[in-house]
Amino acid sequence: MKYKTTDPFYLSSKWQRLRREVLKKYKYECQHCKARGKYTRATHVHHEFHRDKYPEYELMEYVALPDGTQKRNLVPVCKECHETVCHPERLRWNKKAPLTEERW
Repeated sequence: MKYKTTDPFYLSSKWQRLRREVLKKYKYECQHCKARGKYTRATHVHHEFHRDKYPEYELMEYVALPDGTQKRNLVPVCKECHETVCHPERLRWNKKAPLTEERW
């Protein structure tokens, strides 16, 4: 069985410092819950521009788009929102159906 190991990036002092700054800036409030009028403590910082596709943005709080506008890249969220809103593909019920109906 293969166990997931923590990506070294998330253990780096640069990321830890930036993560603390982002959480503090937004008063440790989950931004997705806040948009729905609910207060929940943020424990995660989500990359809107996912690191696997945009590694050059991993330490940038805002990203300049080609049209000249800026989009927030790092968003404080609670664990529930991180799993359900930010990464719905990780949910067990959202997995693709098996190719065959065999069950044995």
